Amino acid sequence: MFAQDTLTYYVTGAGKETPKKDAKYLRKVVQSPEGTFLVKDYYKEGQLQMTGTYLNDSLKIRTGLFVKYFKNGSISSKFSYEDGEINGKSIGYYESGPLNSSIDIVKGKKHGKLITYWENGIQKRDDSYHNGVFIQGNCYNENGNKIEHFPFMVLPELPGGKKSLQKFLTNNVTYPKDVKSAGIQGRVIINFTVGKDGIARDVNIKKEAHPSFNKEALRVVNTMPNWIPGKRDGEVIPISYNLPISFRLTGTTGIVVGPNARSVKSYNKATKFFVKQEFQKAIIHYTDAIKWYPEYTKAYLNRAISYARLRDLENACKDWKKCAELGNKEVQNNIDNYCK
Repeated sequence: MFAQDTLTYYVTGAGKETPKKDAKYLRKVVQSPEGTFLVKDYYKEGQLQMTGTYLNDSLKIRTGLFVKYFKNGSISSKFSYEDGEINGKSIGYYESGPLNSSIDIVKGKKHGKLITYWENGIQKRDDSYHNGVFIQGNCYNENGNKIEHFPFMVLPELPGGKKSLQKFLTNNVTYPKDVKSAGIQGRVIINFTVGKDGIARDVNIKKEAHPSFNKEALRVVNTMPNWIPGKRDGEVIPISYNLPISFRLTGTTGIVVGPNARSVKSYNKATKFFVKQEFQKAIIHYTDAIKWYPEYTKAYLNRAISYARLRDLENACKDWKKCAELGNKEVQNNIDNYCK
């Protein structure tokens, strides 16, 4: 039951307030006696879609158990948050009721077992992860026979992959004249959902910069061609995508749109050495990835871990601090505990 002072409004699939005609859900929010904010989202037809709790009225930091529901009332998924990050076992279900997936997550990263099932109850995959890095796994068909392993998540991409995305944005993003003449630089992160049909929807700004940068980034993203949709456990699904666009007064265009093919290739090569605990070799390739994309947060983070494993805390601290500068809040504990 909600109190009389319940706040009611309409939201998009990403939870952003919107007019009723553009809404995906009806949201009801009420403050609890403990000071947290209880949220219930409803489908347009009136069925409960989600319940969860946020730490404050900005509804940005989740805490405790979140439960999502199908329109028929059965549970879609259950997952818990701690300090704004998923932490614990995340459970998913089929609309007909059977267990779909069980994923071990520690501080927002897969860590442990990721097990999924076919709707008939037969196990579909059994993957192992360490700190977000895939280690090994097996996949099975609906009869339980082992088949060739395929990735659990396949992110959406433009036809031609990251190289094509880089080319499209480089050719279409224009450095706004007002900020360029003033010597202003910035980085915008645009969030959108790529649907099953490959169309980008719910385009919004996740991290703002100067208004001119925000406007230009939104303009260009809204002109993108259709994407190849992403997959989860082999099934095509809508997937949320974060696209960073950096405006820097370097080079010929001044536009940096994210990791290019060279940086991604180096990162992937480094991660193979990282998993094998060949940290010196991993550092070499993470460094190359950073060379080609100086804001590659994941490369800095894994290079920092590699340095730490080699007991080189001086360089590890430099990379942790760079991660913090780029917006990664997870590294603050490492900085506090190991860096002067």
